[in-house]
Amino acid sequence: MRMQAVRAITRIVLPYLLFAGLWIFFSDRLLEYMDLAPGVLTRLSIYKGMAFVAVTAVLLTSLLLAESRARDLTHAARRQAQEKLEQNERRLRHLFSVSPSIVYTLNPADYSVTWISQNVTPLLGYTPDEVMHPGFWEEFVHPEDVQAVRNTSVSAIRAGKGVREYRLFRKNGEMIWVHDDLLVLGDGENNPAEIICALTDITERKRSEQERIRLQVAEQASRAKSAFVAHMSHEIRTPLNAILGFAQVLDRDPALTAAQAEQVRTIIHSGTQLLSLINNILDLSKIESGKMELAVEGFNLHDLLDDVADFFRPQAEARGLVFGYERRETVPIFVSSDRRKLRQILLNLLGNAVKFTKIGGVGFRAQAEPVPPGGNGGEEGDRRVLLSVEVEDTGPGITPEDLEAIFDEFSQSSAGKETGGTGLGLAITRRLAALLGGDVSVRSTPGQGSLFCVRLPVLTVHDGRGEASGRDSRIGPQNRAVRSEISGLKGAALSIPAPGEEFPIVLPDELRSGMARAVERGDILRLRDLAGEAARYDQAAGKRIQALVAAFDYEQLSRILGMEEDSSHG
Repeated sequence: MRMQAVRAITRIVLPYLLFAGLWIFFSDRLLEYMDLAPGVLTRLSIYKGMAFVAVTAVLLTSLLLAESRARDLTHAARRQAQEKLEQNERRLRHLFSVSPSIVYTLNPADYSVTWISQNVTPLLGYTPDEVMHPGFWEEFVHPEDVQAVRNTSVSAIRAGKGVREYRLFRKNGEMIWVHDDLLVLGDGENNPAEIICALTDITERKRSEQERIRLQVAEQASRAKSAFVAHMSHEIRTPLNAILGFAQVLDRDPALTAAQAEQVRTIIHSGTQLLSLINNILDLSKIESGKMELAVEGFNLHDLLDDVADFFRPQAEARGLVFGYERRETVPIFVSSDRRKLRQILLNLLGNAVKFTKIGGVGFRAQAEPVPPGGNGGEEGDRRVLLSVEVEDTGPGITPEDLEAIFDEFSQSSAGKETGGTGLGLAITRRLAALLGGDVSVRSTPGQGSLFCVRLPVLTVHDGRGEASGRDSRIGPQNRAVRSEISGLKGAALSIPAPGEEFPIVLPDELRSGMARAVERGDILRLRDLAGEAARYDQAAGKRIQALVAAFDYEQLSRILGMEEDSSHG
């Protein structure tokens, strides 16, 4: 009201006073100058007064109209400004409500919250009044980050701005990571008056960073594992083979006492288990790294199945089990596939069945059927058959919750834990079957037994003959010592094949199968005897086999005998 009165005085009263004063002054001076008669002067004074009233009326009306228009314009401008202000406020309120950031202000004196945007409720669960309550901030921030948050606020006041990342708790108790930008506003004297902050949830970014770190650690661990596996064969298997060789030599020594003989057999048993675990780890590592390659060749499938059955029949019968074997007529004689991997699959499954079954028997069945018509046309498609091999036992069975877990690495059923397996055999079996284009399934009833079924495609061929190539013979000093020990027992001079040297091996099937089984068991003395028999068919080849036996070069022996390298089951 006072401002309006001042504006009225300024715009109306002052102009009127100025005009009236000038009118009176100049009109009186004019009448004096004219020097008129009193009567005439009186009439002119009356006319002058009437003119003054008329002119001032017009002037006052004009001034009042101008003031009214000015008021209307001012009111309109004020109303427009108010509407614009309200519009901007609504816009900011909307921006704050949809923004991923919570905007708030702090008092630089005590860092208390003086204002916070409404989106704090949907984002954090708190109401603005709860956040602005004294002492809330220290309960809101993770206890381990409170001091760091305070230090950042102090630094921001000195620098004029700042950034901080810390943990805080939502109202529901969930912990999140936030990024907080700070901007300090000063007063006229450049003293901090207010701190404006924008808080953003960065929990997902932090999780991504942690996942990236975990991946880096996993990659480093994978590289370390690869380096370890690369050295495992030579650094561990070679001396272990020497230990087993010496133990087998000692086991044949008639001078041993009963206690000593039992200790030697313990060494052989424990060493064989350790070698089995190492071989399984090496195989699994090759599969995981993609370095396990298929060696597809033609071979006699009947001989392979019969040989595997002959290998386990005496073991099963020695445990008092009935061993049933059936090879149906639908099984082709000659097929093309990776013979070594198929053999290892069968050895693993039958080995488990014999090991876990205490009463009853083990069944081994094989059949084949044509592959259903599909995308493979032509002659090769017509020659494809689906080989199905079943291994059934009357063992303890597997619980439903363990059925899928048994195919995981280092996972065992309760029966497997009792017998002390490695927990890798079935995992390797399923992966080998997948490499061959097939799969392994299982059905089991606890207390009654289990049925494992391997189904994989093979290609029928007319002749299963193939070639075997030699490998380098790498002999460690420990194995050279065992070789000399065995040579002394036999009294024969051995000739070690040069690295990369190849030689043909032509042996009867029975002798070849016997040597393959001895390699499977790691029976170095049996191999030595069989190598002597091989010398009767080919003296040069027999001596070279003796050299490989003495050197514990199972890798090359397995290759020239046409069997899976270092096969094991567990």
